[in-house]
Amino acid sequence: MRKLWALLGLFVAVLLVFVGIATFSPSYQTCKAHGAEYAAAEYQGNAGKLTHKPITDNTFIDCESFFADENGAGVTALGTVLLFVVTGLLTWVAYDQGQTSRAQLRAYLFVETADIEWETPESIPSANVKLKNFGQTPAKSVCHWMHVIYGPNPRTNPFPDIDTSVKRPRAFPPGAVSRTYPRLTRALAPEEIQALANGDAAIYIRGKIEYVDVFGKDRWTVFCLFTGGALGLTKQVAQHSDGNDFI
Repeated sequence: MRKLWALLGLFVAVLLVFVGIATFSPSYQTCKAHGAEYAAAEYQGNAGKLTHKPITDNTFIDCESFFADENGAGVTALGTVLLFVVTGLLTWVAYDQGQTSRAQLRAYLFVETADIEWETPESIPSANVKLKNFGQTPAKSVCHWMHVIYGPNPRTNPFPDIDTSVKRPRAFPPGAVSRTYPRLTRALAPEEIQALANGDAAIYIRGKIEYVDVFGKDRWTVFCLFTGGALGLTKQVAQHSDGNDFI
C-alpha cells in the first residue's frame, strides 16, 4: 500500500511539473494578456475592434488549454513520456507486490522445539528436534540432516560440514511437523561433563533443511543450537550466535 501511495505521489509531482511548465510558458502568458485585453476592450465597448480572438473567460483551464493547442507536439511528447514512466512504475509495483505475496504464502521450515535427552551420565546424549512448516503452502522434496557434536565453548575451530549425501525427500503440508533424534557418537567422560557444567564446553546440534516451495524455488534453512556453555548442565538448548540462516 505504501508503494502505491508513493507511486501516486510521484504521478502528482510530475503532473504539477507539467502544469508549472504550462503556467509559466509564453503561450499561457499570451492567453492571460489576451484575456486582460478583451476585458478592457469589452469594458470600453471596443471588443469588436480586436484583431485577434482572445480567450474571453481568461480562466486557468482556458489558458492551460490554450497552451496545449499552441504546443500540441510538445504536449504529446511529454504525455507519452509520462505515460511510459507511469506504466513502468505500475509494472514495478505489480512485480513487487507479487514478490511480497509469494514471501507471505511460501513455505518456511524451521526448528519449532528442541532439547537434549540425557538420562544418566553414562548414557549417550541425544537431541529431540521438532521441525515445522510455518508457511501457508506445502513444501516438497524436503530433506534434512543433523548431527550432534561436543566441543569447547567458545568454539576455537569452524564447525565440521554437515553430511547431506543421503536424501530421503518428503512433503511438508502447512503446519506439518517432524521429529528427529540425532545423537552423539559416544558417551561423555566425567571431565567432559564437568566442563559442560563449568561453561567451558557445549553440546552443539547442527542441521540443514532443503526443500522446494510451491512456486518452484529451492529453499534451505541451517541452524545451530547448543547446551552447556552459558546455560550450564541442562537439557534446554538455545540458538547459537553462529550458523543460523535461511533463504
